[in-house]
Amino acid sequence: MENRVNFREGMDIDPEDHNNLQSYAQSSLDAVVLDAITAKQRYSGFNVSKTGITSVSVDPGRLYSGGKRFAKTAATAQDFSTGLPLAGKRIVAVVVWGNEQDTNVTPREFLINEETGASEPRPVAMTKARLANVQFAQGADAPDPTPPIIDAGYTAVAYITISTTGVEKIEMLVANRVENLDAIGDSVDGLNVFKAEAGPKISTLASDLAKLSNQLKASAGGALLERMLQRLAVLEYNDRIPTNAVDSFADYFLSPDQIDFTHPLSHCKVGEGLRFPDFNAAEAQLQIFDPLNPKVTIRGGTMFPAYDRELWLANTNFASEAQVAGFSYQSFSMVQKTMSRQRIRYGSEFTVCTNSTFWSSGTYDYMTQTFKRGNETFEAKQTFSYGDVLNYDASGNPINHSELRLRQIFVDTVDEPYWDKVTIEHTVNGAQVAETFLQGQDIWLDAVGLYFTRLANSGGCTVSICEVTKFGTPNLQSVISHTTLDRSQMLAYPLETVVPIQPTFLQAGKRYAILITTAADHWVAMTPGEDFTQGTFFYVLDGAYAQGDGTRDLMFKLYRSKFRSNRTVVELQTLSLAGGILSIDVNADVIQPNSTNLTYEIQPAGSGAWFNLLDIDSYMLGRGGATPVTCNFRAVMTGSPDMMPALTLSGSLVRISRPDVTRLSVTKPKVMAAPSQTIHILQRYENLDPNLNAASVKLRTGAGYNTVVEATSTIQEVGVDEKGQPFMEVHYVFALGSPITSYCVQEEAVTQSPMACFHTAWRKGYQV
Repeated sequence: MENRVNFREGMDIDPEDHNNLQSYAQSSLDAVVLDAITAKQRYSGFNVSKTGITSVSVDPGRLYSGGKRFAKTAATAQDFSTGLPLAGKRIVAVVVWGNEQDTNVTPREFLINEETGASEPRPVAMTKARLANVQFAQGADAPDPTPPIIDAGYTAVAYITISTTGVEKIEMLVANRVENLDAIGDSVDGLNVFKAEAGPKISTLASDLAKLSNQLKASAGGALLERMLQRLAVLEYNDRIPTNAVDSFADYFLSPDQIDFTHPLSHCKVGEGLRFPDFNAAEAQLQIFDPLNPKVTIRGGTMFPAYDRELWLANTNFASEAQVAGFSYQSFSMVQKTMSRQRIRYGSEFTVCTNSTFWSSGTYDYMTQTFKRGNETFEAKQTFSYGDVLNYDASGNPINHSELRLRQIFVDTVDEPYWDKVTIEHTVNGAQVAETFLQGQDIWLDAVGLYFTRLANSGGCTVSICEVTKFGTPNLQSVISHTTLDRSQMLAYPLETVVPIQPTFLQAGKRYAILITTAADHWVAMTPGEDFTQGTFFYVLDGAYAQGDGTRDLMFKLYRSKFRSNRTVVELQTLSLAGGILSIDVNADVIQPNSTNLTYEIQPAGSGAWFNLLDIDSYMLGRGGATPVTCNFRAVMTGSPDMMPALTLSGSLVRISRPDVTRLSVTKPKVMAAPSQTIHILQRYENLDPNLNAASVKLRTGAGYNTVVEATSTIQEVGVDEKGQPFMEVHYVFALGSPITSYCVQEEAVTQSPMACFHTAWRKGYQV
């Protein structure tokens, strides 16, 4: 405490002295909170629990804000019975905020005459309290609701999801909770242990790397270098690059790395070739036309054909119980994989480029281009292979990429239903048990049934579904479903606790595991080991999974989705673009098992009929010279009552556009290994119609690359490729007056109609 009041013998006391005793202590404590604990808005306590079908209770708690601490000592009850949504659902945010109030008003005697000793009673507030207030902020009604927007002065404690029948889910916002120093200390202890174990190994990396470098130098001898140069000579010969070339380059326009899009003249786009840019375009998220459409079910932003829950697998012969808390308590880091992706591009501008073979050649990462969406960054976890399989995920499982390249329709699909390109990190504290099982058929898992023989008074648990390693143990780096279960939702045996989950696709022939993680003293029901022979019960000891307990198994049930129809047609929001639509690009997270199909259909304004995008013989955008301004749009999902595809609307992207009739590209500067005065540029144009299209190449040299140089001669070669598309290869020769050391390549192209587009497949260059 920085200040204190000094009292002396025989000194009169002023009331302000007593007030200072408290204000000095309070300001010092505020400084400790602000400097050492948190300067942000954080809460402690305020646990929200369900007390009835439509009611909840908020426990007492404390709010830390700007170094000050506010408290609420009584519980807060809230009943939503009079405000339930009429349709859909609503998210209610529990928020807290603090203020200072004068409280504890009490009559006290005040001296009014010192000579006579007369006094009078007055009611005065004896306490100045910092109070935390609890409020409930209502969100908007929707089939897939979003939380309300919270002002900066409030601290969100929990989200309560209410439906037409009552309180459905309670989610505590642990990110806003103040961290306990004991928990931080435990984490630091763990880091120190890691440092002690890993430190000596890391310190020797420098010498290990030096040793590895020396080994590489020794292995890459003259013979190996000679063979590499011989192979390079063969490649350059095939690319028609002469042996006296001082430098060379090649661009297959699979990425925009070599194009200078910041150049003021730049007007182009790159995507499996150099192509005409958009004259007009619009982007939006896929949305269902009727949110209350009974043909579909939307869960967590993903659209499924309407289904009912059906029991799939049961292991329910009760034999014993197991105490989850009896195993090791630790912090579990889980990586949740997300649904993989499909991209469909439809339009006359999508002429087939011979470069599309690179997607399956193993020489290019299709993930970062074909499936890139907005500013999304993929995690670099794949390992390239030059065989039949291009990528592997973090678990070593192959990720196959299927592609369809036809005129006017490009389809790219990742066949693996869940991938680790975009992941969600989870950290769960507690003890963990798991039960593996073999999946015999493709299903959509909709819920897991668990049995708790004993329940602690407080504390929920998390239930996760993960894939299994090749060694048969649960793989926490391949979680595909993660659900938090509140204590109020847990029922004691013999009642079953049904855990609804986001519908999760399970593949036939793969093994999965149910993970139960909790910090509370909950017990789970067990069955005899001989009853369930297709799985193993695991628990954690000393931070690692035990070998497995073959004498018993977890008592559980699995519920699948039973679809009501084998074909579902869902109308999506109408597509509209000023001036007309000539291209549609749909990029969405999709799971489409082999036995199912998901396609899109359009109905251009005035056509009266629906046309499937895959039906290239019925291409309708721009037919007859008419470019539709609006198109009705729908998804067609086909399969069986047992299996249907799923389409994630949340985060999806549909882009409609119309290409321009001109394009101009300028490369980034190309710096040569040695000065040269003769530059050769070779370009391949595909689907070019000389009656409608034209293209030319120039060089930009000099200061600021502002001097434009025309080609001194050209050599043309025309033909038809293996896909039946015409191509033209042009060899441009630039004979310069004096040697230069760097230059830029400028290409210009025009077309008489946006429905007659062509592309540049590759560009090669060399200098002599």
